Amino acid sequence: MGLASLGWGAWWLEFAALRFFPDHAPSLAVAGTLAGAFAVVGTVAALLALRGRNVAWLAVASVPLLANLSLLAVPFLLPAGLGTR
Repeated sequence: MGLASLGWGAWWLEFAALRFFPDHAPSLAVAGTLAGAFAVVGTVAALLALRGRNVAWLAVASVPLLANLSLLAVPFLLPAGLGTR
């Protein structure tokens, strides 16, 4: 879950930079690459943590898995014109 938090932090810092400092904000590709790297490692870690022992463990372990998978979906959900200067 920590890796998903770092990835979301990268996106939110990018969005804040685009809003408040658009001339100095890095490109969306930089934020996407950084967040994607965190999300891939987090997804692998979440998949390795899944153990089919009981339903409660699957429910708890699915939270970081879904958080990282949603993080991987962000670049596909952004509007086309966002971040263009």
